[in-house]
Amino acid sequence: MTLELVEVCPENVEPYGLCFYKDPANEKYQKKLEWFKNSYEQGLKYKVLFCPEKESMAGFIEYIPGEYAWRGIEAENYLIIHCLVIKKEYAGRGWGSFLLDHCINEAREQEKIGVAAIASKKTWCCDQRIYLKNDFLVVEQTPPGLQLVARKIREGPDPTFGNLEEKMKPYQSGVYMFNSGQCPFMCRGEKFYRRKEELEENFGIQAEVIELKSAEEARTNPCVWGTYGVIAGGRVINHVPGGHKGFFDKLYKLKIIE
Repeated sequence: MTLELVEVCPENVEPYGLCFYKDPANEKYQKKLEWFKNSYEQGLKYKVLFCPEKESMAGFIEYIPGEYAWRGIEAENYLIIHCLVIKKEYAGRGWGSFLLDHCINEAREQEKIGVAAIASKKTWCCDQRIYLKNDFLVVEQTPPGLQLVARKIREGPDPTFGNLEEKMKPYQSGVYMFNSGQCPFMCRGEKFYRRKEELEENFGIQAEVIELKSAEEARTNPCVWGTYGVIAGGRVINHVPGGHKGFFDKLYKLKIIE
């Protein structure tokens, strides 16, 4: 089965969509599309593997210069991979490495220090193994099993999560839920607003939903995934999208609510 590599830009986004969504009536798609157009002007690249036979996407990679990354990473002069996804039916055929090669080659052409990403073997985000097999190294780790991986192609400082204790200082009490347009499909931010009401009405707990509006806000988020996360009692209780299950159980366990 032949797959084509297509670089998606604001002018050709309609037939390919974003993150496997392309219904213009979908509110979350429109939110992602607005974010995509704004970030494209800052060097965002969104490349898809397209299957002409099925007229559908097989996978994609999204990356951006570190100065504009929507992850809690300090990585000037790197390219930061936001997302690398291959559908299960195409997995194990080298397509993930194929997309990584394109990103690494672009970093080389732009004379970047290298490429970095957040990976894990415990959460939904991209498995660390695809990066390690392509000569990335783990440079930092943070609970719950999130790893900052990097492949350097020239001399320079490693990327870093930065001072997470300093980033956490404004969030020592109450519950904070971060959301953004970078990943509206997985984050399901509308649930945050319902939880805010529940926490305030049923438990008298101060809760705030924070809509991240800029890359700088995402990079200073103590939840290193950047565009999503939940903080309660001065600690991160969830870093990554898809982690809504067990929300209140965690709060009970930490005695934030009783």
